[in-house]
Amino acid sequence: MGAAPLFPSAANPGPVDRRYSERRARIQDIYSASANLVNSFSASAGLVAWNNGQQLTGNPASAIGLGGVGVSAYPYFQLGAYLPMGQTFPHSTTRTDGFNFVDSLSDHCGKHQLGADLRHSRYYVDDYASAYPAGAFTFSSGITSLPGIDDTGLAFASFMLGMPGTAQLTTIAAPSYFLRTETALSLHDQYQARPNLTIRIGVYLTRTTPRTERY
Repeated sequence: MGAAPLFPSAANPGPVDRRYSERRARIQDIYSASANLVNSFSASAGLVAWNNGQQLTGNPASAIGLGGVGVSAYPYFQLGAYLPMGQTFPHSTTRTDGFNFVDSLSDHCGKHQLGADLRHSRYYVDDYASAYPAGAFTFSSGITSLPGIDDTGLAFASFMLGMPGTAQLTTIAAPSYFLRTETALSLHDQYQARPNLTIRIGVYLTRTTPRTERY
């Protein structure tokens, strides 16, 4: 949850409530082919979800006489030095599904400890975040100021006249779906040269794909 609201209404400009959930599962199998040769395989899956804010009902923008904008959020009004009304990103969701597969092979041969590791990961991300679904309106003192006279005009007066300096609207038709994969291979040898000296050498290769659209 977030901080206490500054206004007990849909016009609250304080931080949105944040809800977090996480689930993970993992299985592992270890197979000993001999006293020296051991293979370990594991598979895991995880889900991390953020749900911030909420979608409002009743079309709050229309309730204050502002039509033609989104119906599930309160508009964002910036009033110069005054406390704003509404929130940026009033509702957003992010969900990440991750799948990891790891296979490790270890062989003990004399003073050598040989190993090979293969890891493959896939990540699916569903993201929805609209900055101003019901519009953002910035009011300044310039519109109500006297020509050529400094420190006149008032941002709140411009708001009362319904004359914003700038206005914008964010429209997102559907969430974004992304996919990313990562594969890593390592070969290594640990050599016990003396009781107090261990030498380890290895080769590590990693391939990471760029983020792509899932569909």
